[in-house]
Amino acid sequence: MFDTVLVVLSIASSFVAVYLISQDPEFLNLSSRSSSSSSSSCGHHHYHLDLLFHHHDQKDVEEDLDKVVAPTCPSNSSQTVCSGRGSCQAEVCTCDEGWVGEDCSQPWCPLECNGRGKCYEGFCVCDNGWAGASCDIDRLQVTAGAMLDGVDFEAFSNSSECHFLARDLFVDNTTDGKFGKFEYFSVGSKRTEAYRFPLDKFGSMPKTCPDYKYRTCAFVGNSGTMKLSTHGSEIDGHDMVYRFNQAPTEGYEDHVGTRTTFESLNAKHAHNLLRLDTEWNWRDPVPIYLLFEPLKLKETLVDIHHKYPEVKMLVLSPAFFRKAHEIYDKLQSELERHEFGCFSGEKPMSGFYSLLISLTMCDKIDMYGFQPWEDWMAQGEQRLHYHYFDSEEPRPGAHSFDAAYFIYRVFEMSTELGLTIKRAGEPEEEQKGENAR
Repeated sequence: MFDTVLVVLSIASSFVAVYLISQDPEFLNLSSRSSSSSSSSCGHHHYHLDLLFHHHDQKDVEEDLDKVVAPTCPSNSSQTVCSGRGSCQAEVCTCDEGWVGEDCSQPWCPLECNGRGKCYEGFCVCDNGWAGASCDIDRLQVTAGAMLDGVDFEAFSNSSECHFLARDLFVDNTTDGKFGKFEYFSVGSKRTEAYRFPLDKFGSMPKTCPDYKYRTCAFVGNSGTMKLSTHGSEIDGHDMVYRFNQAPTEGYEDHVGTRTTFESLNAKHAHNLLRLDTEWNWRDPVPIYLLFEPLKLKETLVDIHHKYPEVKMLVLSPAFFRKAHEIYDKLQSELERHEFGCFSGEKPMSGFYSLLISLTMCDKIDMYGFQPWEDWMAQGEQRLHYHYFDSEEPRPGAHSFDAAYFIYRVFEMSTELGLTIKRAGEPEEEQKGENAR
């Protein structure tokens, strides 16, 4: 950046000379005058003086001088400076009360919509989930009670039913004794359904139902916002730490901690464990792995146990899996009924199943890294990615991220569940608004 100084020299009452002093050797085609001295790279500046114009009439000089030095401010379409709703000061519009914008042409919205909406002709058009003249009403807070009506979490979390596949759940089903059968009642289909498992593969399941109980649990998601916070020590301080799909901790210890008690594996990662064992991230100690889909991953469970008999591998029982799906469907329907959106997700996210199973094990749960993807995350100085550890983009159509996060927030508002969402690294609403513009 070069400095240019306007110098007015009054040589006589009838003659005024106006000079420009510039540090830019290219200014007014003066490059031929610039010095080749090496001292210019050491902070020494070469100034150039050039006669811009001269007049013998004082009035003409003043008029021309006004054109050179008069401040200019933005004008509206009718060329009215500051739209007639403010004053021009140092080339910046200072707007009258009730008006904002570079040219004071936009009506002011109350509290600038609290960063939760857009200002349109003086009225806030609120983001999804917010209402009120200044977008200060949390619609989810207002409707959460109605949404949770009929969801019996106490009976769900304190149920005597086993939530994992275990040998004790099955009875002999056939005359030849090849399969065990597990029956359960489905609320959705309103009938009793059966789940069969080969008797000769029973060794891949625990004999009795596992019973895990913890006072405090950290539920660690993979959001890119994890890199904005240093919750690592806090996460490791919980009695149980739950992670997902091989998310690394090495190199991210300050952000996500190091400990892992349980790790969920989707179908892709469960199959990778079988095929890519040399590339597998074997944590130390090896956590308890949890699979969700008892029908789809039945054979995968058997194969993993055969290849790694020392590794603990659990699968949700079909009764628990079905019940979790029914709760998700009900809450998603409630979100649509209360006009939070039309959600395209075909099935719950793995985090939803994991959270429900954790509610049966934990007195208190802190959730980290579960914010749905928003535009501000990829903007500003941080330039966050979808995951904190790679450059992957969100895959559209697979899950409804907004619906899942709304449901997590509804759970947080329930006094029965002991759930807290740690909004890691989320910027102030004002900053989010600036990034979005």
